[in-house]
Amino acid sequence: MCAFRIHRAKDVAGRDDSLLRKVRLRNLIARTFVCLCMMAVVDVGRAQVVDRTPRTDTLSFADRLSVRANFVDWTFMLPNVEVELNLGNKNWSRWAVGLGLTGNWQTSHTFKPGVVYNLMEVKADLRYYWRPRLIGTRGVTKQTGLLDRLFSCRRDVVKRPSMVFYRGAYIAYSDYSFKFGSEGNQGSALTLGVSWGAVRPLYVFRRGNSLDLELGVGVGLCYRRNDKYRHDREDDCYPITEKGSWGIVPFPVVSDIRVGLIYRLGKYPSTSMYRWRYDVDAAYAALNDSINEAREVERINKHTADSITKLIDTEFWRVYNAAEGKNKAKADSLDRADSKRRELQKAAEKAARKRRKDGKAKADSAAVALSKDSTVAAPQADTVAVDSAAAPTAGQPVQAAGKADGGNGNNEGASGNEGNPSGKESGKNDESGGEAPSAAESEGKEDGDEAK
Repeated sequence: MCAFRIHRAKDVAGRDDSLLRKVRLRNLIARTFVCLCMMAVVDVGRAQVVDRTPRTDTLSFADRLSVRANFVDWTFMLPNVEVELNLGNKNWSRWAVGLGLTGNWQTSHTFKPGVVYNLMEVKADLRYYWRPRLIGTRGVTKQTGLLDRLFSCRRDVVKRPSMVFYRGAYIAYSDYSFKFGSEGNQGSALTLGVSWGAVRPLYVFRRGNSLDLELGVGVGLCYRRNDKYRHDREDDCYPITEKGSWGIVPFPVVSDIRVGLIYRLGKYPSTSMYRWRYDVDAAYAALNDSINEAREVERINKHTADSITKLIDTEFWRVYNAAEGKNKAKADSLDRADSKRRELQKAAEKAARKRRKDGKAKADSAAVALSKDSTVAAPQADTVAVDSAAAPTAGQPVQAAGKADGGNGNNEGASGNEGNPSGKESGKNDESGGEAPSAAESEGKEDGDEAK
């Protein structure tokens, strides 16, 4: 039994020496890697200068992608790598998401070691990058209140304009197993917290890739399940001495202390990224200002034109309505006079037609009567004419016979035998040429007199 214990003690000492040699080798490899990176940076790099060009650039996928590592974890033998992607493709986009993996889990051993240092963690974070802004410049006002001073990006003096700061939130899930003494702890943990840090540009390589230095810290609330165990050398196992349950750690947990490097894959350095849109796009802002000014001028001109147009329109329609009313009244009076004139003309035409009809009827009746009288009185007139010519009386002048003869020439002796004044009518007929006016002429004269 004593020999067996001595042999096991030698084996344990050998395993401890082997673990110590592995730890030293890992540290040597990590330091050598860092030194080689710094030498490469010094050989092929150049210092970064803040880009103040007023333009908006569109970033490619490689420009938005970066790889970062935390050398604090590497120093504590926790290999880690994180990948970050900017959410926007413009040089003024400031939101980014990251995904990281940290792992040092169950390294190979011949026997169970007395010192256990295992950790496997997956973390996702969301960051908001910002640059300090000088108070007093366009649109930058002084802080108000304590919270505004703590979280504001406005500063009275900007000491390091090339640096970019970030604040964000993260969530991490980890499995761990640590044993440095006689008792160890193992379990799982879910951490939710906030982070704050700064990024300082270092160098830009010849191909356009750049390297930045990152400093930051993460503090959060931890929800974990923890079991306690011990190391049984004889049986080469880790029996659990106390079984734990899920619970919240009653104090904030500093889950991340960052001193690392960020390697940007694209050709766009951090000095040209995470800028304020108004500053990075001054031409765009000026264009917006000119557009806004033009719109304001157009609005004022439109308002003035509308006012003038409204005034002119009101005045025009007032004058137009007044003139239209006068013209309508005049047209109505003319229409009334015209209608009255047409009515009078129709009445005159109707009366003229009636008179013409009556005159024609009278003329027809008179013509019929004259024709009858002429046929009856014709023989008597001849006899009287012969007798008077043969034996005229003593006191009757010869002119009477002539007048009677004239009357016989016009109406064939009808008027001389019916007691007419002997020579007056016959004389009138002789003076007018011996022709009496017709009925149609007399009616036409009467119509003309009425029309006048």
